[in-house]
Amino acid sequence: MRPEHIWLGKEPRIIDCLEFNDNLRANDPFDEIAFLTLECERLGGASVGRYLRHRLTRALPNPPPAELFTFYRCHRATLRARLAVAHLFEKDARTPQKWPTLARAYLRLVAADAWRLDALLRGRASR
Repeated sequence: MRPEHIWLGKEPRIIDCLEFNDNLRANDPFDEIAFLTLECERLGGASVGRYLRHRLTRALPNPPPAELFTFYRCHRATLRARLAVAHLFEKDARTPQKWPTLARAYLRLVAADAWRLDALLRGRASR
């Protein structure tokens, strides 16, 4: 889920549905929220992502562990960087100058999250 797929009207609406394929809709919802927080941060709205995660954590009886949430962010950022680089190999890429910048933005996010994940896992291992 990406920020541009959310309508913030009187009642928020998700406007990005994958109704055509059951397998594509079977993602862990925490993966989707982690992706949304990643995209918020990439677009300069890290505080919005933190707010969403905080509200999710408070609202659920069994919120996802920080390690899993951070892993999902790493996974999504790596995937998005790979997809951005793949566009460079297209014969007639529409905005070729866009893709290296976007790939680097995602790689910076995954690097920061990988450090966080490493620290979380080290902390868990020492318990």
